[in-house]
Order: sequence, then C-alpha cells, then structure tokens
Amino acid sequence: MNIETPVRQRPFPAILKNIVRLLPAPTAVGVIYLIVALLVYLQASREADDGVRNLLIFAASGIAALHAVSLILGWLNIRNINVTRSVRGYARAGSPLAIGFTLRNKRRLFGASALRLREEEHGGLVIRESYAPAAWIPARGERRVQLHGLLPKRGMFTFTEMQLSSAFPFGMLRFSCRVKSASKVCVYPRSLPIPAWLGERLLRVAHHHGESLASTQGEDEIYGIREYRTGDNPRRIHWPTTARLGSPMLLEMEGRQDMIFRLILDTYDYDNQSAKGPELERLISLAAGVVEELHRRGMAIGMSHHGNDYLSLAEERGEPVYHAAMEMLAGAQRSATPLSQWCAQAVGDAARGARLVVLTGASPAQVREFLPGPATSRRTAVLSMRDLDMIALFTNPALPEQSARDTLALLLEE
Repeated sequence: MNIETPVRQRPFPAILKNIVRLLPAPTAVGVIYLIVALLVYLQASREADDGVRNLLIFAASGIAALHAVSLILGWLNIRNINVTRSVRGYARAGSPLAIGFTLRNKRRLFGASALRLREEEHGGLVIRESYAPAAWIPARGERRVQLHGLLPKRGMFTFTEMQLSSAFPFGMLRFSCRVKSASKVCVYPRSLPIPAWLGERLLRVAHHHGESLASTQGEDEIYGIREYRTGDNPRRIHWPTTARLGSPMLLEMEGRQDMIFRLILDTYDYDNQSAKGPELERLISLAAGVVEELHRRGMAIGMSHHGNDYLSLAEERGEPVYHAAMEMLAGAQRSATPLSQWCAQAVGDAARGARLVVLTGASPAQVREFLPGPATSRRTAVLSMRDLDMIALFTNPALPEQSARDTLALLLEE
C-alpha cells in the first residue's frame, strides 16, 4: 500500500517576505543616479534634434545599465559567504567585550569585495562600531574582523543574528542577508572596588580565626614544609628553610584551616520594597567586589545563596571557583525565603574553619539572631546594606574615615 506524504506548502506571505529580503536597497548614490537618469530621459523626450535625443537616451541607458550590472555582481558577491562568531563565554557588565567574526569564502571560485558585518543590537547590547569592514576575501580563503560591544546588565545574554551587506561594485545597490547564530555569554555583575582597610580587616580576622581554631583543638603538630602560596599566612613562614633555599617556605600545621571564606548572600526583601531594584544590584555589586578581593589575595572561596532554590558552592582556590561564584552572582535574584529559614543549612555547608561573611539587606542584629550559636557568630562578619559604612562605599569608594574602620571592626569582631 502506497502512502502519499502531503507536501507542506509555504504560505504566500512568507514566500513574498523572503523575496523582499533578497531584493537590494538603493543607496543614496544609487538614488541620485536614478534621478539623474530620469531627468536625462525626460530631457531627451523634449529634444527635437534626433542626434541630441539619441545621445541623451544613450546616457540614461548607460546609467540604468550600471544598476543592472550592480544587481548581478552584487548578488554574486554576497552569496555563499559563511559567517561564524567567536566570543568569550563571560563578560563584565559595563566593560568592553570583543566580538570576533570569521568570514569564509570556501564554496566559490572568485573572491568577495567590500563586505560589511553588523551585529544586531538587542537586550541592552550596545555596539561601539557601526560595522566591521572586510575589504577583500579571496577565493577559498577567509577573513577575520572584530567589533566591540557593551553589555550593561548582569545575567545570561544570547547573541542571536548578524547582518552581512555589500554595495559592490559601484555603491548603488546594497545587498544584505541575515545570519542567525546563537552565542551565549554570562555577564558578571559590576564589582564594587573594596577599600584597602576592608580587605586587610577580612584578611587579618581570617588569619586569627584559623590560628585560634587549630590551637584550641590541640592540632599544632608540624607535618611538612612547602612553598609559600599567595594567600597563605605569612606568620607560618619557616625562615631558616627560606634562607637556605632562597624562596619563601611555609610550615604546614596539622588542622590549620585559615584563609577559607564562605559568602552567604541574602537577597530577601525585609522592607517589602521589591520595586527598588538598585538596592538589590548594590548588594550583588558588593558581593562581587568581595569575591574579587578574596580571589586576588588567594583565599579559598565558597558561596551560598537562596533564590528560587538553594545553591551552594564548595570552598576552593583558583579560577574555576572564582568563575563559578561570579556566575552565581550573575543569576542571583530577589529571594522569597528569609535568611532565618536557610541560614543553618548554609553554615552547615561551610568547610571546617571557614570564616563566614553574610551580605544582606537586613541589620547585623537581625542576622546574628539567625546564626546557630555564639561560636558561629564569633566567626561571622556581617556586611549590611543598612550600615552607613556600606552605603558610603557607593558614594565614595575610597572612604578612609576612622569612624568607618571602627564601626566595621566592631561588626567583624562581635
């Protein structure tokens, strides 16, 4: 039994739309030439002398022939050009992003001239240049061009399509075609520059907490010497070995867990002012600044956040965990669950000896009520957006006042 498969016909409006897309658009030069040709033809129709009339008609026909040649050569020039986009998988909000393109002319026996490539702007994307030019692509060859753009908002961004165009050969008609190509980029939030006094305070408290933790648990045995790494406690440098080898060497102590941080990002709206989006963005910007500072100093970083679901990142050093933390901040959103309901889980996920840093819109007193026990409270720093010191960071990032240092020192040492 023969089964006939019905042929699905494309609707006429879609076919007409595709035909219109293939038609070239006249440039300003092309419009001027058309007007000149029309005026010359009208003048020829008014001439009584056959010689002059034939000369004017010949001139008008020559201009029209230029358009016909542009129509044929322009279509041949732009067809079968493959375009691929190459862009880094992450970017920073508000920072320039390089977007590379490769134009390949692999399927033709002749080259392509005077091409322009433009990235479609959408979703807040801003392209600095109007287009990327490619003067010549040889047969069986390729050319690489580049554009620079800005992504002002954090989150996941998807590049969708590009437009390739050319007005070859005479600049009268411009052919264009759209090239669809999806490229995803994770846009990291803007990082608040952390003042030196805040970074030094976090570093000093982390060293003190790691040393005191090991001492109280009686785990002071030395079990090795290794090279000093960025972020290690300089108080444990073994100077005789350092002098003998000529490079800093560190004593490894049993049970020492300094230089480990777990950031707890609390985005719950305690004031029922969820319409104030800038408050959330400032909190995330502060968290990104803390991550940048801790990573720069070589500390191990972990993170907990509760948006729609609870997310946890184990404490590690290095680039992978840094990018994982920034991706978590890029997707952070307003939480519907207060910190009191998941604080114990976040503390339980922290590595042994980790220093806790809570970034929140609640007051420090509220946060400390959620912490499980006084021991946890002693190793927890609360950076609250309600503190005048935190507010001042957004108005004057280089705030050096002694009052700000003293106030934050009290918060860190409570």
